[in-house]
Amino acid sequence: MVHNLLLYMIGLSRIKKQIFQIFCDVIFFLTSFLLALVIQNEPIIDFMSANVWFILTLAVIVNLSTFSILGLYRTVIRYISTESIKYVGIGILNSAVCIFIFSQILEIKISINIILVFCLLLFLLSFGTRTFLKQIYTNSLQKNKKSIAIYGAGNAGLQILNAISGGSDYSTKIFIDDNENLIGRRISGINIYSMSQAEKIFSKNYIDVLLIAIPNLSQEVKKRILNQVQKYPMQIKVIPSFKDLIEGTIEVNDLKTLSIIDLLGRDIVKPDLKLMSKNINNNVVLVTGAGGSIGSEICRQSLKYAPKKLILLDISEAAIFSIHQEIIQLLKNQRTQIEVIPLICSVQNKQKIRKILEKFDVETIFHSAAYKHVPLVESNVVEAVKNNIFGTKTLGEMAIKAKVKNFILISSDKAVRPTNFMGATKRFSEVICQNLATQKITNFSMVRFGNVIGSSGSVIPHFNNQIDKGGPVTVTHNDITRFFMTIPEAAQLVIQASSMSSGNDIFILDMGKPVKIIDLAFKMIHLRGLKPFLENSYEEISGDIGIKISGLRPGEKLYEELLISENSIETNHPKIFKEKLSSLDAPELDKLIVILSEACKINDINKIKEVFSHPKIMMDHSGEIIDQMI
Repeated sequence: MVHNLLLYMIGLSRIKKQIFQIFCDVIFFLTSFLLALVIQNEPIIDFMSANVWFILTLAVIVNLSTFSILGLYRTVIRYISTESIKYVGIGILNSAVCIFIFSQILEIKISINIILVFCLLLFLLSFGTRTFLKQIYTNSLQKNKKSIAIYGAGNAGLQILNAISGGSDYSTKIFIDDNENLIGRRISGINIYSMSQAEKIFSKNYIDVLLIAIPNLSQEVKKRILNQVQKYPMQIKVIPSFKDLIEGTIEVNDLKTLSIIDLLGRDIVKPDLKLMSKNINNNVVLVTGAGGSIGSEICRQSLKYAPKKLILLDISEAAIFSIHQEIIQLLKNQRTQIEVIPLICSVQNKQKIRKILEKFDVETIFHSAAYKHVPLVESNVVEAVKNNIFGTKTLGEMAIKAKVKNFILISSDKAVRPTNFMGATKRFSEVICQNLATQKITNFSMVRFGNVIGSSGSVIPHFNNQIDKGGPVTVTHNDITRFFMTIPEAAQLVIQASSMSSGNDIFILDMGKPVKIIDLAFKMIHLRGLKPFLENSYEEISGDIGIKISGLRPGEKLYEELLISENSIETNHPKIFKEKLSSLDAPELDKLIVILSEACKINDINKIKEVFSHPKIMMDHSGEIIDQMI
């Protein structure tokens, strides 16, 4: 009832709220005076004279006027502070003085004891009622707030606590810290626990959000924390940048939800500026597939190293428009002037490609354009062969004719012992580049890496969409694993690898440890504060989002390989290795290309399979692989 009355009061206009407060203060004043008489055993009837009412009326006017002048009626009750004690005290003191003076003038016996008791009672009613209403309002809000545990009882944790206390959607319940000297202590009335102690609280579902308030925390520590709490359905958030922490500008709205990208990404090795700039600085750089995930990031990274010109090439009008607009805005923000040329063109267009390379005197090509989605390529084999293989061949040959200095092919981990057409086209493209490199006019190099987080075909946005819709999250196989790398890291390593090439090199990027996709699905659901469960399992498990095993797709591998082995050659970069692979002689390769071309013309998929089964293409695993290709 009190809560409903409070909500009704909050909904009143400003004037009505002030009138209501004045009315209540009059009632408090008269009630306090009458109660003071009762407490002092004074007969109330003896004070029911006209002179007493005259004194009380004057005192009420003095009291209300003081409250009004000091701004008590302008103070919002739900935000009332201890400063209001002073205002209430001054008002009551003034009214008490008024009662004492006029009682003396009119010779009415109102004792000092009655006035003192009256002052105490009036203070309790005036300030106490306001504080009581504020507490009821605060408690009612707490019911709708998310309970938060702050991991890190240091300076950042205190800043976050202060920000949250300012009236946000969160209510801090506990601190967590690994420092034994802090465990068991309190900060602003909030207990500090160890992680093991906190888990007992987590198990009772008292905490909705775990906030990691430690700046520059490594990826490994973030993973460890997630592993400790992943069985509890709670969101995990992190503080913003270290710069904001130093400046003391952290606000609640700045808190960032810890994403699976933060956990899959590694602690990135700082790029070597010399390697990053070698093939870009003061060079005319052309990026094919410039609107794609990797191509667009190579464009962004290239801007930092001042190319003479940056040519964006893509077959998609929408993709090229989007990246061109973004690059223009980046240049404005950086106050940099670099000529950026957007071109719509297929890499299979021999005449136009040659004209572009010669017209702009292109010096470095990053060849990212390719059809990469495995199931889609399985359904469109001929188009994938034309684009991925013949497009690479055309671009490479025209690069030699235009005497381009550097040609970097963006390859894939799926090119290793491929079980699908996408991987086979990438491996064939590598062989083409290896062959073209023997002419020693253009420096050809190839870079292999696995899945990039957040790309158009990545499993992560797919899982996010499924979680948004309430599930189920579909995983193709219980044991399927993949390598993952962030797009910026992949682009940086590609650029650095290209600078280390002496010609005809295949570079392998260190992707770290493979990630089990079903574990990835579980963690992504947990990060949303939801409870996952495995559908069709033998155990009766309930939860918020189901995970369903859907079966391997055509051409899909259980495990991807990058072949960083004992035979891999180390480079000057700890995350980049070289592989030496056998290649085909030009006559033998030309024969395969002719067969491949004829097969594409008549849409002969079996003939295309035969070409891909060549030992030098499939790296001596042809029989096993072709049996698996569909």
